[in-house]
Amino acid sequence: MIDTLSIFHMQDYLEHYPHELSGGQKQRIAIARTIAVSPRLILMDEPLSALDNVFREEMRVELVRIFKRLRMTVIYVTHDQEEAMSMADEIVLLKDGQCEQIGTPEMLYKNPVSRYAAKFMGHANFLQKDGESAVRFIRPDDIQLVPNEAEGKKGKIIMRSYLSGYYRYFVKISDYKDPLEFTSQQKLEMESLVQVDIPANRCFQL
Repeated sequence: MIDTLSIFHMQDYLEHYPHELSGGQKQRIAIARTIAVSPRLILMDEPLSALDNVFREEMRVELVRIFKRLRMTVIYVTHDQEEAMSMADEIVLLKDGQCEQIGTPEMLYKNPVSRYAAKFMGHANFLQKDGESAVRFIRPDDIQLVPNEAEGKKGKIIMRSYLSGYYRYFVKISDYKDPLEFTSQQKLEMESLVQVDIPANRCFQL
């Protein structure tokens, strides 16, 4: 039992009573108790929701390592797409109690079957021209800045934010109804004119 508790950094709390533990510590103990009996199948419903971000990321790695080492089958319920993407071998995406799509994390991210699936699995651009019903889909990281002399779509940056190591931009292009999102390590000024490449082989019809 102590070995199991050490995985969750709770070995020093072996003699503590439940009322002496925080909500996050109680959550860790509950997961440790489940794993300690080596069940063949585990159902987990948002098991890491009470943990802080840093420890939650550590626990994702640890849980996957433990499950694979012990060859456990786990049904893991989460509303966190990053958690699902980083932990799952296969994802079952539900919408209103119905199965929307089943597949590997890579499949759901790159080839969603619907607008709902595309948005749930990460940031998404939906390319729709005024007056047209057809909608295509592309991920922001598939859109690239290109020099002005190259072929591409011209637009104006209307929003910028900084995320760990790169910038997130929204650019308004006259061809499309909605602004397009893309990421770049290059810092660009607000309202500056840019040109982007939207590769056809990375666009998918929805």
